[in-house]
Amino acid sequence: MKLRLLTLLVLATSSFAADTSYFAKMIACDPKDEFFISQTYEAFLSLVAKREVKKEEIRFPARLAIRNDSGVILSRAFYISPNELRGFELFIPKDCVSEKDGILISTTALAVEREETKQGIRCLVLKRTEK
Repeated sequence: MKLRLLTLLVLATSSFAADTSYFAKMIACDPKDEFFISQTYEAFLSLVAKREVKKEEIRFPARLAIRNDSGVILSRAFYISPNELRGFELFIPKDCVSEKDGILISTTALAVEREETKQGIRCLVLKRTEK
């Protein structure tokens, strides 16, 4: 599924008919990052469906990731109406990801360890799957 398919079309209703700036919003990214954002979103959907993702299935631009001592956070958010935020966030442990040519790549199969929702953003903490 391409990111173009993730474009959210919000039709004006009587409650916000005067505000036409929310007709169409895309997950913010540069055209060169579109493939990787789309691929990460597909992995997110697989994880939400309780499936694991395979090694190297998650790829994300390193410059858009948040890093800390424990791992990396891959996150994108978008508004579906003036006050309604939606999005996804994946936390990947540091030892399960590597960087090559500015792209973070998962180095092992991953599954959901726990899930949270904050302000309309679904957050998944991932863990290495044991096989």
